[in-house]
Amino acid sequence: MRTRTGLLAAGVMAMLSGVAMADSVKFYGGDFDGQNGLSDERGNPVNDAWVFDDFNWAGGTLTKVFGNYLSNVATITGMEFEIRSGVSAGNGGTLVASGGGSFTWGVTGAGGFGLAQYTGVLDVSDFNLAAGTYFLAVHPIFDDSGRAFLATTGGANSVGTPIANGNAFFRSTFFNSYYDTMPNILGNEADFSQGVYGLTMVPLPPAALAGGATLAGLAGFRAVRRRATKA
Repeated sequence: MRTRTGLLAAGVMAMLSGVAMADSVKFYGGDFDGQNGLSDERGNPVNDAWVFDDFNWAGGTLTKVFGNYLSNVATITGMEFEIRSGVSAGNGGTLVASGGGSFTWGVTGAGGFGLAQYTGVLDVSDFNLAAGTYFLAVHPIFDDSGRAFLATTGGANSVGTPIANGNAFFRSTFFNSYYDTMPNILGNEADFSQGVYGLTMVPLPPAALAGGATLAGLAGFRAVRRRATKA
């Protein structure tokens, strides 16, 4: 309960200073370019396939990871992710974070190669990630005979850096691949349509600063703190 009280206190201080915490896209490789997709899934028959692409992180709390997939699977059972540092050809580098959690999976209306495009978003239990360059892989989990391919991108509507640098890798026991480069897998360089969310300080609207919202926030904090003390 001590951690929860601290988080609420931080939220109240943000309100008193005229800002609040909200998550927003910190990195996005860009929209599907219609060129290709690469197996990025755990299901049947492909029980293990991961696509890693690099992103720069300025430091702070990471909240969600997501990807755009070409798939015939309208319902999935879960999602999982890995974040690594120092990945290179034939080298998995260092695992920084991994796991699963709550997720959403929704059709976008786009698609290609006879498959619909779905966006999968995975909550990653907010954690602090130090500034640096990392490699993200995130994929859906399903239990039928469907397939999911992470969409390639040329960088349209991207956020952050690096964009369209071709620094992506593929790992799969099913395909007997261990951090292979895209020229070895697809025959050419490629980047992928995935990204991350992180916490951002945002201004509160004027109405929230008039007093009512701040007082309500303080009252809620005191109530939780009293309950925490009794527990």
